[in-house]
Amino acid sequence: MKHGILAYNESDLQSIESWLGGQVDLVTTTWSEGQWGLSGISWNAENKAASLERVFGQTDRQLIAHFEMAGKEGNNGDYSKAARGGYDSQYRQTARELVDIGMTDTIIRPSAEFNMSWGPRYPNNPDNYASAFARVVREMNSVSGTNFTYLYSPARNKIGVADECWPLDAPEWPSNAAVPPIAPSFYDDSWHYDGKTASEITDNDRAKAWDDEKTKLDRWQNFADNRGSPGLCSPEWGLVTAGGTLPGAGDNPYFIQKTMEYMHANDWLFQTYWNDGRVGDTGGTRKLINPTDNPDSKAKFKELVTLSGSSTPDQTDDTPTTTTYGNYNLPEAGTLNWHTPLNENFSNIEADIKDLAERINQLEGN
Repeated sequence: MKHGILAYNESDLQSIESWLGGQVDLVTTTWSEGQWGLSGISWNAENKAASLERVFGQTDRQLIAHFEMAGKEGNNGDYSKAARGGYDSQYRQTARELVDIGMTDTIIRPSAEFNMSWGPRYPNNPDNYASAFARVVREMNSVSGTNFTYLYSPARNKIGVADECWPLDAPEWPSNAAVPPIAPSFYDDSWHYDGKTASEITDNDRAKAWDDEKTKLDRWQNFADNRGSPGLCSPEWGLVTAGGTLPGAGDNPYFIQKTMEYMHANDWLFQTYWNDGRVGDTGGTRKLINPTDNPDSKAKFKELVTLSGSSTPDQTDDTPTTTTYGNYNLPEAGTLNWHTPLNENFSNIEADIKDLAERINQLEGN
C-alpha cells in the first residue's frame, strides 16, 4: 500500500518527509473554487508550475488533485452544465497543463468539495453527476500523454452507497477507460464521543466508534467488489479534535491502528492522511504532524508507515561487502608471447594492491 499526506507547499512536504524518514508516495491537495488548470491546484509557490514540476513531474511522487468538475455550481448539487459539456474545454486545459510539466500520472479526484454524501453537495440529479464524471475522464484522456487515475470519491454515506451516481453507467463513459478505485473520505467523529472531553472518552467509546466506522467502510468495500473496481483507497482520513463542534476523540492512536489494519487486510491501494489544521479547534482540527498535536497518534502513524527511501531495521543489511581478487591470466604451455598476459597480470596486481590499501585505510578510519 502506498502512503501519502496532505501538503500545500514544498517546505511543508519536506518537513513531513524529514519526520517520516523517507519520500511520501502521494500528496493530496485541495482545489481553488471556479479555477482550472494548474491555477486551480492548492499549491503555494511563487512559480507554481516550476514547483509542481520539481516536486511531482521530476520525481515518482504522485499528486492527488481534488477537481471541482462542476465549478461553483457543484457546491449546490447542480451538475447539469457539466453534464452537457459546459466544462469540457477546461478539463482538456487542465490535462494539457499537467502533461506539460511531466505530471502525467496525476490522480484526479472529480467532485464538488470532496464527496457525495447526502447533503447540500449531493447531486440534484444523479444522472448528471455520472455524466459529468464520465466527461472528465473522456476529455482529459483525449489529451496526448495522459496516464491519469480517476477516483470515485464519496464520503461515508449514512443511508447507504450512492451507486446511482456511478459514472460507468453514463453514455459518455469511454469504453477503454479503467474502472476507478473507490475512494471514501472519513474521520474519527462519532456520536459515541458526543459532548465528551478527551479525558471523558473511554476505550469502550473508541471501540464502539470504530465498529460503526468499519460498518460504513464495509459498504464501500462491497460496492467496490460488486462494481469491479480495482479496490479501495482514501485520499482523506484523519482525527478530529475532542470537545469541538464535531464529536471527535482527539489524540486516538487506536483509530490510527485500526484504520491501517483495515486498509492492509483489504489490500487498499493507498492512504493519504489529511493533515490540515486550518479548520480550527472548534471545527475539528485534523493535524497529525505538528509536534504539539496528537503525540500518541503521531507516533503510531509513524510506526505503521514505511516510505520509499526510508531506512528501517528489516531493510538494513549489515553483511560485509566482499571483493574477490585474483583470476590472473596464466599463459598456456608453448605460448610464444607469454610475456603479454604476465604484463597484464602485473597491471592488475598493482590495481588490486591500491584497492586493498584504500579499503584498509577506510576500515582504520583514516
